[in-house]
Amino acid sequence: MMQTIREMIFHLMVVMILSGIMELLLPDGGTQPFVRLVMGLSVLAICLDPILKLSSG
Repeated sequence: MMQTIREMIFHLMVVMILSGIMELLLPDGGTQPFVRLVMGLSVLAICLDPILKLSSG
């Protein structure tokens, strides 16, 4: 259980750092909202993964 929480926190930190770097590198334009959407969905997937693992078995 603790290992799962550690993995989730590590993955969240990596995705948040990468999304911050990507937002800094992207110009203000039409692609920025899509990048934010993709990064938000990846954070959501990382948060839901341990819950799905626990519920499935």
